Amino acid sequence: MEFFLNLRSVDLNLLAIFDAIITEGNLTRASERIGMSQPAMSNALSRLRHLVKDDLFVRQGRGITPTVRALELAPLVREALSLIEEGLKPSAQFDPQIPRTFRVAGFDYDDIVILPALMAKLFEISPNLVVNARYGTADHLTTQLRTGEVDLVIDYVPLLSEDYSCETLLEDNLVAVVREGHPAVGSQLTLKQYLELKHVGIYNDRKLDFAFVDLALQKMGKERSFAVTVESNIAMCMLTMHTDMVATMSLRVANLMAERFNLRLLQLPVPIAPIPMYMIWHKSHEKASAHAWFREQIKQVCLAL
Repeated sequence: MEFFLNLRSVDLNLLAIFDAIITEGNLTRASERIGMSQPAMSNALSRLRHLVKDDLFVRQGRGITPTVRALELAPLVREALSLIEEGLKPSAQFDPQIPRTFRVAGFDYDDIVILPALMAKLFEISPNLVVNARYGTADHLTTQLRTGEVDLVIDYVPLLSEDYSCETLLEDNLVAVVREGHPAVGSQLTLKQYLELKHVGIYNDRKLDFAFVDLALQKMGKERSFAVTVESNIAMCMLTMHTDMVATMSLRVANLMAERFNLRLLQLPVPIAPIPMYMIWHKSHEKASAHAWFREQIKQVCLAL
């Protein structure tokens, strides 16, 4: 019959006691090492013998000698205790010179606005680090955040769960963008013009990006008309540059793209509050030294922005 051991019924302190006995080779010294009385040590040894169905130690002169079964168990118990001790130690300070890969998910906003400044900073202080940026929203990557497959997500929608930490990195405003020389738009963009123009928008897991605008328009009983949706700010800028469409994007992205794509920034004719960008991670990684160090680098970069 196959034997199953229910660990919940086992006093795991017995492993430390066994390790002390086999290390000291003497019950008195083992009890002093553990900080137990000799009667308590003898009682623990009896429980150990009952658990493993073996005498484990036999008397020899003034000391004790481990049985074959005890010698088999000794390296396994020591390895298990070493793993537990290592796991419970406070995390050592992270050394940024050690090669390490960090995995960050989010949108191309992060690639355009945050990542260039972050990599410039990392090249100066930790040239052996690699950042793996991928697309994804926090609400679709909860499992990956928990397992560490993704270290953190930068998203404009917070993850409202007590299992995850969420910190504001920065705020950004929205602006309207058209090509220079647009035949229907001058130095200002009215709400009427904004609604009459065809729009190019970003499509993602949440359908249309920056739905803040559409929600505000709905409250006014109005809606905008999309001619095309794409998956990146770069594609949106390319389409705006070559057509008479209008795009709505973050001010920081628009400022970076305006000159190279020959675009003109205009005040959005819809009142929208500044949009926060959040850094989100699973709380199980809160005190990991490397993770905490990386979060701090991102915070410093965003503070400078």
